[in-house]
Amino acid sequence: MTVIQGGREKNLPRPAMVDCEPGSGAFACFFGHRPGAVWLIAAAICDNGRMSVHLVFCTCPDSRVATGIAETLVNEGLAACVSQLPGMTSIYRWQGAICRSREVQLLIKTGSGQSQAAMERIKALHPFELPEILVVEATSGLPAYLDWVQAETRKDV
Repeated sequence: MTVIQGGREKNLPRPAMVDCEPGSGAFACFFGHRPGAVWLIAAAICDNGRMSVHLVFCTCPDSRVATGIAETLVNEGLAACVSQLPGMTSIYRWQGAICRSREVQLLIKTGSGQSQAAMERIKALHPFELPEILVVEATSGLPAYLDWVQAETRKDV
């Protein structure tokens, strides 16, 4: 298995994969065991060929910027849905100072095939010098919802 750590690829021993129920698509990955215990590293439901769905996190300075980014991503087919969570406070270190800011958190749902384009579009629209853009792969979800996200973010939409 290859993981990215510190910007470099690192090869790890392949985990054991165990089918939970034949044909269910469910599996669990184990890296090791000792007598009487097994260390579960990850468990997921296989998507049976479905492209994965990504959740993109992005903070914005205000509702105007957040709405502009959200509407652009949905209108351009780069996101199926964008949820805005206003009233958030971020505390962070920036250029040597501790800062506190009221922000709007965006939760952007997109297909894995569009996450890179969505990140680039956010970067182009965002007023911050270094915007928060984090992408997390959904390992499970309601299959109909995952299908909907994929359908709404296909390149031909």
